[in-house]
Amino acid sequence: MDNRRKRRSVDFTPRQSQIIALAASGLADKEIAAQLHRSLSTIRTHLRRLYRMHGLKNRAQAVAVWMNAATRRKEQWRAVSRGAEPKHR
Repeated sequence: MDNRRKRRSVDFTPRQSQIIALAASGLADKEIAAQLHRSLSTIRTHLRRLYRMHGLKNRAQAVAVWMNAATRRKEQWRAVSRGAEPKHR
């Protein structure tokens, strides 16, 4: 039996990706809000909904899943650009 965790396919909206990318770069919610010209409440609402939508528990898990998804997209794009069929996990 394979004991490895099954990777989940996660699609983030462009705004979710933007917020998580800024969080991954080390910005606090208040700094993200300032950079995106949104209120702190709006950013926190986006994050709460993102956690709930994707079954995530916290910011660190959200960043890890987002980075994993970005890596898989790059791998698939490279395969397609070389003429290979993309792997679907």
